[in-house]
Amino acid sequence: MKTKLQHIGEQLLPVIAYGDAAGLPVETRSAEEIADLYGYVDSLLLTDDNPYFSGVYEPGMWSDDTQLSMAIIRGLIRAHDFSLEMIADEHVREYKDTPTVMRKGRLRRRGWGKGTEESIHRVMSGMSPYKSGSPISTGNGVIMKLAPLAYWQYAQGVEDRVRHDQYDQLTSMTHDTDIARICTRVHGDALCRTLDTGSVFELGDFVLSRALDHEEVFGGANTDTSDALSYLANSEPSREDILEKTDAKGFYVPQTLAMVYGNVIVNTGNFANVVYGAVNLGGDTDSIASVSGAIELFAQSEVALPDDAELLVNLSELQQLSRRFSLLAIN
Repeated sequence: MKTKLQHIGEQLLPVIAYGDAAGLPVETRSAEEIADLYGYVDSLLLTDDNPYFSGVYEPGMWSDDTQLSMAIIRGLIRAHDFSLEMIADEHVREYKDTPTVMRKGRLRRRGWGKGTEESIHRVMSGMSPYKSGSPISTGNGVIMKLAPLAYWQYAQGVEDRVRHDQYDQLTSMTHDTDIARICTRVHGDALCRTLDTGSVFELGDFVLSRALDHEEVFGGANTDTSDALSYLANSEPSREDILEKTDAKGFYVPQTLAMVYGNVIVNTGNFANVVYGAVNLGGDTDSIASVSGAIELFAQSEVALPDDAELLVNLSELQQLSRRFSLLAIN
């Protein structure tokens, strides 16, 4: 008989990929623009208007959110443990497998954030992954791929001190800033707490408390994370609250977390509502939707993917890798 953890692990990559693919076509659009163009997005769309891609892709195309989640999983499988070196190798593998597109007169890896791309290029040039991170990167390149590591840590019973050290290592490989490390720690704590409780009840109070604690660890000078999350304390937010009390863009990682947690709290209990609630907020829609979807999976143990999930690119590979990862993690 399958355990709850096994159910979660087996759905992990398809869930991440679905949120990624749902948000990709409208990435960078505002909530108002999405409403004007589509009314309300509630299914997978063609990817022909994304500024980070080039060309027309059928519904179900996903991006670096899924790619790098796969890199984390493959690194954990190869090492049977957390190994930054193995994870870095898998990032290099994904980097090499990603087509290039022309952006602002430069060839770039399709869909990759600048900080992650440049950091992995440094690794490829021989730099240690412990020293390769960008000292200015504050985007979503770590939290969007964090769910597999949090799942592994929870299944393996990794203690908090070690969890946080692993988050710091993973973050610093690409995003060598305190704000990125604080947000990774907060999100890792939120994911593990959700796995433990099977609920997002009082998630807002929890993440604010963790943000304050982790900000203190890093000197207490940067309060952007706790400031962004403060609107969730002692309240039940609405969609309007999310748009009004965040930057409604989510490309800066504290704002990403503020949008993600608000969205999950508003829409929890229905996977499609969680994913498309995120998509219709606008901004960094693929990351916000994929991260939201993963939290909802952790809360519910098993989710019903929409019927159009069968359109996901390489769905069978995502399913097979998730099953393999789940079995290794829980044994």
